[in-house]
Amino acid sequence: MPTLRLSALLAGATLGPLCDASRRTRELQRVFVDSVPAPLARSARVKTLRGGILCLSADNVAIAAKLRQLAPRLLTAFRERVPEVNVIRVEAQVTAGAEMLQKHAKKSELSVETIEKFERAAAAMPGSELKSALAALVRRHRRGHGHES
Repeated sequence: MPTLRLSALLAGATLGPLCDASRRTRELQRVFVDSVPAPLARSARVKTLRGGILCLSADNVAIAAKLRQLAPRLLTAFRERVPEVNVIRVEAQVTAGAEMLQKHAKKSELSVETIEKFERAAAAMPGSELKSALAALVRRHRRGHGHES
C-alpha cells in the first residue's frame, strides 16, 4: 500500500473541510488573544463564526460580563483582521466551570505518615499562624482517619 503524506491525507475530501475550519478557528483565537488582557484570554475562547456572528465562550458569568463590556473594542480589532465579523456574542459556559470547581473541591486523604510529619513540624515551630494552620490540618485529617489527637 502506498504511503501518503499526512498533509495530503488531511487535505482530502473527508478531512479537508475540518482542517479548514480548525485553521480558521485558530486564526480567530489568535486575534482574540491579541485583543484582550491575558487573564481573559485564558478564561474564554472563540467558539464559532457563522453569518458574521462571532460567538465567544467564557468560563463563567463574570468573564462573560467583562467580555461584553469590551465587545465594541473587540469588534473593532476583529474587523481589522477579519472583515466578515459583524457582531460579537458572548456565552458563559457555567457547567464547565462548575465541573472544574467540583473536581478541585474534592479533598484528598493524607497518609497517616504524612499527618504525623505535619504534626511534628507544627510542634517544632514557635507560635505562629503557620503553626496554627498546620495543627488544624492535622486535626482535620486525624478525624478523617477515625481518631482524634
